[in-house]
Amino acid sequence: LPPMHAFAAATTYPARYINQRKLGAIAPGYHADFMILDDFSVFPPRQVYVSGKCVAANGEMLNTIPHTQPEIPHYPPLTWEVSLDLFRIADAGVHETKTMPVVALQTKHTTLTRLASAEIELQDGFPVFAKGDDLAITAILARDGKTHFAGLIRGTGFTEGAFASTVSHDCHNLIVIGRDPGAMAVAARRIHELGGGGVVTRKDHVIAELDLPYFGLLSNGEVHEVAVGMESIQQQL
Repeated sequence: LPPMHAFAAATTYPARYINQRKLGAIAPGYHADFMILDDFSVFPPRQVYVSGKCVAANGEMLNTIPHTQPEIPHYPPLTWEVSLDLFRIADAGVHETKTMPVVALQTKHTTLTRLASAEIELQDGFPVFAKGDDLAITAILARDGKTHFAGLIRGTGFTEGAFASTVSHDCHNLIVIGRDPGAMAVAARRIHELGGGGVVTRKDHVIAELDLPYFGLLSNGEVHEVAVGMESIQQQL
């Protein structure tokens, strides 16, 4: 993009879209938030101003940033009593083989999916997976405890264990994926203990986790701590 188009896409356009009429531009009545650059295409800027005050210059902060953290708001990551029943894809007591719908990931690099189907053996409402079938259970638990769904997904690459996360655009309910309902329950319970985040489990053991206590999306930890947690999850998936 030409630099001015890129700046507009990051400032004026989103401010207009969310009706923030005092942000996104330099004009009378606007907040005096702006930066000075030596060249439109070169970063970092020479100076940064917030509310008309210079807060950074020549790569150095001029103001002291307070290190106190705001109180963590009450935002329940999960209100369910976690049990294996949440991960059944058919009614309890069902023992049969039937054709069931499957959410099929088209690639491992995007969330684009298509509708597929598979012949599934059910034992007491749980699927019996075969080696190499690339199937897993996926469950979504609403934060308010009013609704939940469990079904089948293909293409995740899961061969064992489970993964749970409260970062699931756009609703950010709890999503749990796995081939082992027991491991899925362990992951969901650990998410509740953390107040949100991501967890990878094998059988009844947590092998990687990242806690995100602010709305299940954000951390109050140091950047390197969050990076370590994120990398541990990616390595185990």
